[in-house]
Amino acid sequence: MVFLLQLSLLAVACAYGLIVGLIIYKEVTPKDLWEILQNTGVTSGAILLITAGASAFSWLLTMTGTASSLANSVLSISDSSFVITALLNITMLIAGFFLDSVSAIIVLAPLMMPIATDVGIDPVHFGIINLVNYSVGMITPPVGLNLFVAVTISKMNLLEIFRGCIPFVFVMIFGLIIITYVPWLSLAIPSLLYSF
Repeated sequence: MVFLLQLSLLAVACAYGLIVGLIIYKEVTPKDLWEILQNTGVTSGAILLITAGASAFSWLLTMTGTASSLANSVLSISDSSFVITALLNITMLIAGFFLDSVSAIIVLAPLMMPIATDVGIDPVHFGIINLVNYSVGMITPPVGLNLFVAVTISKMNLLEIFRGCIPFVFVMIFGLIIITYVPWLSLAIPSLLYSF
């Protein structure tokens, strides 16, 4: 049901963008529309291929029991939930540098979820930690997708864009530390919603 709602919202957003581009701003012609649809198809196909490969890899890791053996190995390093959570964050940050967020979540979430639950991290809180980690990866090279969007829009080079993003990376990492170690901030609103 949630997936259908997201899909319908996406369709409404696409229709709105089409109406604004064709009728209101008149920047998109029917000829441009065909080229836009072709580019969208190629980009979506590439992303879906990456996602399919990540899903297959995640299934393989789960079926072979790699997730549980990895959880046992990580938990044997330390008894401190503080240390284990820091290790999870570092792993997700590094993965976010080299993978897009969807692929990273599909590959790493089944591996890290048993570790997170063993150290007492709420699943909703762990999901928020995941998203913030991969958001940092979206503005860091070499795969930072938002950097490439900014390069395309601003016509500046990648190094200039990344230099401008460095303060934001530090702010996001500071925010990640607060979100990770003060779970009440992330869970206050969901706990209110689930109490009804």
